[in-house]
Amino acid sequence: MVYVQISQLGINMRKIPIEYVMPGQVLHKPVYDYAGNIIMKKNTVLDENSINKLKKLGISTVYIIDKYSNQELEEVIKPKLIKRFKDTDTKILNISSNKDIVTDKTGFRKEIHQCIEDYESFIDEIIEDTVHNSDIINNLMSVSSYDDSTFIHSINVMLLSLVVANRLGMSRSEVKRVALSCLLHDIGKVYIPLSIINKVEKLEVEEFNIIKNHPIKGYEFLRDCTNLSQAERIACLTHHEKWDGTGYPYGKIADDIHLYGRICCLCDVFDALTSDKAYRKGVKPNEAMEYIMGNGGLFFDYELVKIFTEAVNIYPIGTMVLLSNGFEGIIEGVGEYNMRPTVTIYYENGKKVKPYTLDLQESLNIVIKDIIYKFSAEE
Repeated sequence: MVYVQISQLGINMRKIPIEYVMPGQVLHKPVYDYAGNIIMKKNTVLDENSINKLKKLGISTVYIIDKYSNQELEEVIKPKLIKRFKDTDTKILNISSNKDIVTDKTGFRKEIHQCIEDYESFIDEIIEDTVHNSDIINNLMSVSSYDDSTFIHSINVMLLSLVVANRLGMSRSEVKRVALSCLLHDIGKVYIPLSIINKVEKLEVEEFNIIKNHPIKGYEFLRDCTNLSQAERIACLTHHEKWDGTGYPYGKIADDIHLYGRICCLCDVFDALTSDKAYRKGVKPNEAMEYIMGNGGLFFDYELVKIFTEAVNIYPIGTMVLLSNGFEGIIEGVGEYNMRPTVTIYYENGKKVKPYTLDLQESLNIVIKDIIYKFSAEE
C-alpha cells in the first residue's frame, strides 16, 4: 500500500451531473448551446433558477469550482470546433433529408462532398490534439455540456472509436477512417419520424421495425450521394449487429461483422447507456462498463471488449469514488492500467482524515466500488 501525503489542496474544478448541483456552487467553465454560444458564463454563482434553466436546456453535467480537485483537464474538443461541427452537421442533415434532390446530380452532391471534407478536417484536428497526448486520452470525458443530445452522441461515439482505434495500433489514416465512419453512424435517423425517435413510452413492434431501417437508409445515402469508401460507410450499416447474431438489420454473426461496425457498436452502446434519454436517466460510466464487460462474447466481440476496457477510462481525474474498504476520495492520477488509478483519500468510513494518496496499483486488495458525487459525511 503506497501513501503520499498531500501538503496543500488546490481550488479547482470537478465535473458533476446537473441533478447533484447545489445552489451556491460556482461554474468553473462556461456552458454552451449546440451552436457554440455561451448559455451561462464561467464563475456564475448557481441558484435554483439557473440550475433549473440548465436542466430545461438538457444540460446533463457541468464543471464546478471545487476545493478537492487540484488538476484541470484540457477540453477534448474546443467550443469553436463544436460550432463548426454543428454547422456542417446541420447542412448535411438538411441535404440528406431530401434524397430525391440529392440524386439529381446537381450542386447538392458537391455540397455533400464539402461537408465530408469538413468532417475529415475536423477529425484531423482532433487526432492531432489527442492521439499523442496521453493526458487527454487517459481522461477522455464526453462532450456533454451542450444542448443537442443526438448531435453530441455522434461526436462522443467518434471520440471513443478514435481512442479504441489508436489502442489497436492502427495507422493514423485508418484511425481517421474509423472515426469518420463512426461519426456518420446514425445519419439514417433523419429518415425516421421524430415522433418515434423522441417517444418516451415503449415502442410498438411496427415502430421498432421502422427504427431498424435506419442503418440501411443511412448506408444507402452514403453509398449513393458521397464518394466515401466501403469502410467509411460500413459502421453506419453494421453498428447494431451483435456478435451472437441477434442484431439488425441482417443478423450478421461474429467476424462477418466488419471491424469498424464492431468498434462502433461498443462505442454506441456505451455512450447511449451513459447519456440521458427522454425515457430514462443515463447510468454511471462504471455501470455501463460492467454491462459491456458482461456481454463480451455475447453482444460484443470479446477481444474488442478487452481493448475497450483498456482504452476507455471510466475514472478520469477529478472523479469522486467510494472504495471497497469504505474510504472515499477523488481520482488524482491515471497509471498504466486505468482501472487502478491513484486516489486522494479524504474520508475513511465517514470520518474526515488528513488527505493522502492511495495508489490502487499497489493496493490490489482494494477496488473502486462506485462513483459518487458528494462525500457521505458532507451535507
